[in-house]
This record gives sequence, C-alpha cells and structure tokens, in this order.
Amino acid sequence: KKIRKKVSCTPCLGRRRATMRTTARATCRTRAASTSSRGPSHFGGGRAAGYSSTVTVAKRVAPPVSPDQRGTRAASTSSRGPSLVVVGGGAAGYFSAVIAKAKAPSMDVLILESSPRTLGKVRISGGGRCNVTNVESDPVRLAGHYPAGHKELKGPFHRFNSMDMRDWLEDRGVELKVEPDGRVFPKSNSSETIINCLVSEADRVGVEVRTGCSVTSVAEGRGGGFHVTTAKEGDIESSNLLLATGSSRAGWGFAKDLGHTIVRPIPSLFTFKVPERGLRDLAGVSVQDTVCALRTARGKFEQRGPLLVTHWGVSGPAILKLSAWAARELSESGYGATLLVDLCPGLDSDLELEILRMKKSKYKTPHLPLSLSGRIPRRLWGFLLGRRGIDAESRYSEVKDAALRGLARDCRKLELPVQGKGPFKEEFVTSGGVDLKEIDLKTMESKLVGGLYFAGEIVNVDGETGGFNFQNAWTGGFLSGSALAAGLH
Repeated sequence: KKIRKKVSCTPCLGRRRATMRTTARATCRTRAASTSSRGPSHFGGGRAAGYSSTVTVAKRVAPPVSPDQRGTRAASTSSRGPSLVVVGGGAAGYFSAVIAKAKAPSMDVLILESSPRTLGKVRISGGGRCNVTNVESDPVRLAGHYPAGHKELKGPFHRFNSMDMRDWLEDRGVELKVEPDGRVFPKSNSSETIINCLVSEADRVGVEVRTGCSVTSVAEGRGGGFHVTTAKEGDIESSNLLLATGSSRAGWGFAKDLGHTIVRPIPSLFTFKVPERGLRDLAGVSVQDTVCALRTARGKFEQRGPLLVTHWGVSGPAILKLSAWAARELSESGYGATLLVDLCPGLDSDLELEILRMKKSKYKTPHLPLSLSGRIPRRLWGFLLGRRGIDAESRYSEVKDAALRGLARDCRKLELPVQGKGPFKEEFVTSGGVDLKEIDLKTMESKLVGGLYFAGEIVNVDGETGGFNFQNAWTGGFLSGSALAAGLH
C-alpha cells in the first residue's frame, strides 16, 4: 500500500516490487540455512532442504494418504532434492524415468545404479541381440505367458502392451524384426541398438544418471517424501521413489522396510540336470519339435518346443518354459522330478509297427525309420539304441522284438530323471517379489505408501522365455512413469 501511494510511475513500481521479491528470497535462504539441521540437499538447486522460497517458514504436517491423493501427496509436501529417485538402472527403471521426464519436463528425475553401467540385462539378453519383446500383443493371450501374474497383468497390458513398445522404439528410429517363434529383435542383431535408443532419449529429456552409486537404505521422510542413503553420495531426499532393482535382494529388503510383503523369491527359467548315462556325449544335439512333460510330486506340467542337449542335461525353450511354470513345485521338491519327452509329436503312423517291419526290410542294421528322418538326429538315434541294449552294427534279425518295442516307446515317451537345475545365468529371472495385492496395477504405485512405485522384476511377476520378461519391464515402466508425470505435472 505504501508503494502505491508514493510511486505513480508503472515501470518504477515494477522495479521496486522485483527488488522486494529478491530481498525476500535472500532472507528466506539465509534463515533456512541457519535453522536447518539437515543441511542442503544434493539436488536442491541451492535451496535449503525442506523449505520453500517464502519469508515465513513453517513446519508442515503431511495429511493421511487417501487413494485419491496417492501420487501427489509427496510432491506437495516435500521440496527436498529431485521429484523422483529411481533405484535401479535396468530396463524398467530406465524406461520409467524417461517416460516420466518426457511427460513432465519440469520434474527432476535421478537414476541411481550400483553397477558401473546401466541396462546390464538388456546388454546380454538374447546372446547380445536383445529379445526386446514378443509379437503377441493381445492383452489376454499375452498375460497367459506369465506363470506368476497371468491374471493380474491383463489390465496393465490393455494400457501398454508389446505393440505399444514396438511403436515406441520404431518412432525413435529403431528397426525391428520378428522371428518365426514370435520373438522380436532389433534388425541390427545388437542390444546396443536398444541401449543407445534409451540412453539418447534419457539425454534428450534430461534424466540424470549416476552409476556406481549403491543405495544402502531407504525410508519415508519425516515431512513427506523419501530419504535415500547411498554408500558414496551421502543422503538424498526425494519427493517420490521408484524401486526397479530387478532380482536384487537389497531391493526386496527396501520394499520390506517400507512395509511390503515379499513372496519368497525362487529361480525361474533354468535348465535341468539329467544324470543320464551317455547323454553328456550328445551335448549340442537339438530336436526342433518336442512335447516335454514334467512330473513332480505336486502335479504335471507340459510344454511344446525345441529341446537342446547340454553337458549337464537338457535345455531349450520347452525346458525353460517348464521351469517357469513349475518353479514353485520344483523348489519345494528339491528340484527332483521326472521328464517325459515326445521326440516326434504329431506323428500319425504306428511307429512301433514301422520299426518291427524293418526287420524284414532291405536294411541289415537298425536304421532310422523313414518317418523319423528329419525329426531325430542320428546321434540321438544311436543314444536311443544304446539305452535298449541294441548294437548299432548288429543285424536287425538279431534284435529282439521287445527291445524294438522299447525303442519305439522311447521315441514317443523318453523318460529322463531330473536331479537339480543347471548353472544359473544372469539373463535368467526369478519368481517372487513384492506381492501384487499391495500394488495399484493401474499406476504401479504402492497401496501402502504414497509416492512409492515399483516396476520390473522386483514385483511377483515372471514370464516365459521369448521377450515376455522385458515386456513386463516396459509395461511397468510406462505405467509408473505416466502416473508420476500425471501427479507432478
């Protein structure tokens, strides 16, 4: 009022008001710096942690979180540090950070990755080619490829599925190809294509990334938001927190510390140890079409697909799918089971009769039947003969009918003992994690703690081999990033 009485010139009045605002801000910073016991935030842009740029400073008490307020409460009650801290620089965390920052440019987004480089599993996936997703895009059928989460993921896949991810990549210049089995790869056959796309997009929108930064603990802040403690960078205050730590036990520990239930994590997508005599000599032999049935103490599981013989047993898509669907049962049984393999599914002819008739044919030795040509490799045929005590050089007329009938049965139902799982590989996943009942699957936000989000393998979701686990990461990242942007825009 005094300014209006003494100043009639509009430009002068504007300058006087600007001077007063500048003085007020300076006064606020001086008071905050002298009264704050926390000291400045690492990412507060020079402002004292916990105080806004007003002359009057008052402690605010966060109201209870209602469902309608989730996602926005932390942003309104905390001005310390970045708007969002993402713990984990893998596929899910990186994608969520990019989506959030792209949709809400005013957000300060920080990724903390403990490894020297981000996107580690993307780099080694598919033998370095990166099986980025699967061609299946129908939400219901797509969800059917997830042993854990097949019911819960139908909704999320209606919002963002494999076709949406392919469009997102292609819109940014990534050329993709679909292989006969439905797996989607970059045309370059290099995971670096996907990595470069994500890194370039993060740079473009302004996501901050810190590698070699190990998080040791997380907790809710006293005045709202979150308190993140790191091994080298000290403490970081954040308005919102996204846990995307993959199959890290530390990540599950953080979620548990914040009140969440953890479904016991167990290995998924692993190979089988088969101590079958002579099988080790066939390492590298594959059968392109098999039906594999796994019989455990708690049930029977069946999958169709290629099978590969390894130095320790069997592998291949059919085996990996079996391991995913039977992960819990195998874990509880100590990884002991019986594997039944049909080496010639869909064969219409009577194989036993065909093999018996060959005794009267022109073949002098136990020759591979014509109906099995192209189905069973000759080395595997020799193994099957040996199992029945048949000498590959013996005359057909010398082989007993009982042995030939057993040979025919082995072709249709080869019984192998499973006694353990094969060596664990980094690109494989786990079943278990944060209970889906405690997460809002529309936004991936915690139902227990406002401003806390999850994405990727940290939650109790695991998919079959074929790009499905990456799609879970992309979908969780998109939903969480979009929700964060909507709450903070």
